[in-house]
Amino acid sequence: MAEIEDQVRLLADRRFARTAAVPTEQIRPTAPSPAPGLLGAKAIAKSFDDEPPNESADQTVASQSHEGDLIMVDIQTQEAGETQADEMNRRKLARRAILAAAAVVIAVIAVALFDGAEKSSEIEVVERPADIDAPEPEQLTPEPTVFGAERSMAVADAYFAANSAGDFEALQALFVADPTFTGPFGIAEDEQLFAYNVAQGTTISPPECTAVDGAVEGTMTVTCQAFNLDALVQAVDGPSVPIRLTLTITPDGIVEELGFFGQPDFNAVGEPFDEWMKANHPDEVAAIEFGKWTTIEEARRGGTVIAQYATDWATYLEANGCAFDEGC
Repeated sequence: MAEIEDQVRLLADRRFARTAAVPTEQIRPTAPSPAPGLLGAKAIAKSFDDEPPNESADQTVASQSHEGDLIMVDIQTQEAGETQADEMNRRKLARRAILAAAAVVIAVIAVALFDGAEKSSEIEVVERPADIDAPEPEQLTPEPTVFGAERSMAVADAYFAANSAGDFEALQALFVADPTFTGPFGIAEDEQLFAYNVAQGTTISPPECTAVDGAVEGTMTVTCQAFNLDALVQAVDGPSVPIRLTLTITPDGIVEELGFFGQPDFNAVGEPFDEWMKANHPDEVAAIEFGKWTTIEEARRGGTVIAQYATDWATYLEANGCAFDEGC
């Protein structure tokens, strides 16, 4: 019996020596899987905890062989079971360490994010001092229009001012080189007519004008209403003759004059005067006949004669207690 025990001990010492002589490079433990995150790590840890124990690690497996009276115990099988159990324990510890480290990293990141959000909410709002005025936006002055209602109205005013002043040159300067005249008014077209009116002292009441866009692009149309007061109307306080004047104006000047008289017309006062002239001054009838002049001088003389006899007629009517439209 003692001999058998010595043989078993000898075999065990040899097996232990052979196992210890295996190079460490040949032992290849399985590398732990990367940590999949905090929740995943917990699941993995739980799976490891739930693994059934390796019964082979706690049991000694022996095989017996009968070769005569010698019983041999396979010590290598027992040593392999112990090595596998140790390897499993090392893997569990390594994975739990990785999970713990991942949890620490996640906790640090969460604390950093929370701290940053808290600091951002505490940013102090700096108000602009009241004594610092913001720069005013640049005020852009619109460029004046080349032509428009205001300028065209100014041209119309100048037209009537030149008539009242008896300045034919100033009146002509308001027109373009080749204007169009329509209607009987036409004082800007006919210098003799202009001289005739000036000589008798004809005036035009202050006009009322409106300006609108012209029918042709780039033009303005100014329409004016006024009253013509010649020498006869002024002498006997007769009805003035209405005038309707339309001027088409461009930046270069008046391109068209359209003028008409309304009612009552000049005959309302002119016919009673002509009757009085034929009865009292027949020789001067030809001189005052409208439109019979051929020169500016003749037109001017005709206007002067009318103005003179208009005063005589008014005196006659007053002396006889008559009205100009009743006759005496």
